[in-house]
Amino acid sequence: MIYLYDNSLTGFLTCIYYGYKNYKDLENIQENNIQMNIFSKYKYIESEEDKANIIINYLSSNFNKALINSIYNVFLSNNVEKEMTILNTIILAGKYGNRVLSLPNNNIFRFNKIERNVLFEKHRFEGLLRFSEIQNGFLYAPFEPENNILPLLISHFVNRLQNQQFLIHDVKRNYVAIYEQNKLEFFDVEELNIEYSKDEIKYQNLWNIFFKAISIKERKNLKQQVSFMPKKYWKYLIEKK
Repeated sequence: MIYLYDNSLTGFLTCIYYGYKNYKDLENIQENNIQMNIFSKYKYIESEEDKANIIINYLSSNFNKALINSIYNVFLSNNVEKEMTILNTIILAGKYGNRVLSLPNNNIFRFNKIERNVLFEKHRFEGLLRFSEIQNGFLYAPFEPENNILPLLISHFVNRLQNQQFLIHDVKRNYVAIYEQNKLEFFDVEELNIEYSKDEIKYQNLWNIFFKAISIKERKNLKQQVSFMPKKYWKYLIEKK
């Protein structure tokens, strides 16, 4: 049996609840938008807050914050194996406790590798994210991460931009974090009507002029540029538009 869920944390934890009880019959857990295999049996699991809370209470009562944070980090991955990897890790943690992530176990190796990928991307965007001034004095930063790192990334910029109002927009997932007047909120959006301020347009033009002026055509080394910053990060760089 393969469980399908609505891609939410509540939905996933509900799957963990039923998956733990029916582990022998469970083949996989996957998001509802992933292509199905005609040879497998599927069951859609509705999100149930009470069942999700049972799992949350179990985790918080039995394991330390570091392990719980690691489970959440892996959940935010785009890796198709993340769900069963987390479930298997929770089952192992029931036996080995907080030291579970140090086990010489293939599932744990995969768990740790997935988490490293998520945290590496988060760290990279802490340095690469570019903000532009838009209407109403907001700062706006679009990006398209491979993993769903916006919930992890946002605290870095709240700490750095405490006196600013800003939006960070995960364009791939139509997901936005808005920070205004010391209040942080997340929204699902279909589209955003973004208008750059006059000053922003002026400074973008000046930056492009400066960027072109200091570049030396004969010393241009695209291969080296890509080694420092892969092309997948170029889309929202002003100098690469």
